[in-house]
Amino acid sequence: VLTLYAGDTAYRSNTGWRNLPDAAAFQAASDRLGLFALADNGADSALLLTLDPGAYIAQVLSSGSPGVALVEIF
Repeated sequence: VLTLYAGDTAYRSNTGWRNLPDAAAFQAASDRLGLFALADNGADSALLLTLDPGAYIAQVLSSGSPGVALVEIF
């Protein structure tokens, strides 16, 4: 689960990029930026946002299994 916080408030969260309301826009932006493709049936979480200047916290939580997380911000 990827959650973006603005202060103490959860601003946006995602548990699979295909569940995004703007999944097609996310995929188009990824292609435009030359990012590696996420698997259509994968569990990768992602967000596509335009944010106001300020401090934000990105939190990644496991679904119960240990693993490695990579967070990239563009």
